[in-house]
Amino acid sequence: MGAVLGQGVGIRLGWQGRSVAYAAETLALSARFSVQATPTRLRWIDAMIVRLKLVGVWPKLDALYLLAAHDAQAARQNWVANACNLTAVSSPTFSSDLGYIGDGFSAYLETGFNPATASSPKYAQSSAHLGLWSLTALAASGIDMGNGNSLVLARQTSSDLSVGRVNLASSHGSTLPSAGVGHFVANRTGATDMRSFADGAVASPNNGLSSIPPDNSAIRIGGRSGAVSYSLRRIAAAHYGSGLSDQNIADLYTAIRTYLRDVGAVA
Repeated sequence: MGAVLGQGVGIRLGWQGRSVAYAAETLALSARFSVQATPTRLRWIDAMIVRLKLVGVWPKLDALYLLAAHDAQAARQNWVANACNLTAVSSPTFSSDLGYIGDGFSAYLETGFNPATASSPKYAQSSAHLGLWSLTALAASGIDMGNGNSLVLARQTSSDLSVGRVNLASSHGSTLPSAGVGHFVANRTGATDMRSFADGAVASPNNGLSSIPPDNSAIRIGGRSGAVSYSLRRIAAAHYGSGLSDQNIADLYTAIRTYLRDVGAVA
């Protein structure tokens, strides 16, 4: 059992009954797990949340999903808030500490987050991002995350590029050649400022194309709503929210990579 101490910090009994301090957000997330995390894993979770709060990324997120979890139900939880928790559709396959993978035909994870109708979303027309961490080096045409006018594809069959767009009706920013593995982010920080990032670094120039209002469809992981598409890629983490600075994206990459390394998903 945990108790809130104030200043956003709580305690719970850890290893051998010792009191361990955790962020209030960590305790709230842990309380939603149907299968409780081990004390070691809870420390990894807490370290990531604390890091993202310290560097200013946490307040910019509508959702953060660490699909590489100890349990399928835990993998579907939104770490930021008890809202937009994922629903598995058509049985995507879960593997502990690795994440979910679809079938390329009908399986995906539904966020329930429609940026056009959500109440006070951080994801907005000219300030928005979406991103994922892929563990699959597959070249494919299926979109890995997105909705009608926003998407991320870690490695495209026709070009071997990772591609992405945010609130854009056509075309997309293209990154450097991609093996399909790692952290990919499509990021918009202005009406005509949209860029793609790979593993924490800018990988495409600003394409200068003007934003349009967010599409009236929910963002999917392992697929794309609106213009329907499905992915065959294993996804270990995903997130979306307001536009991020270059440093925000570098910090988010480092935080996710540290967690995935701790659970054994990456070297």
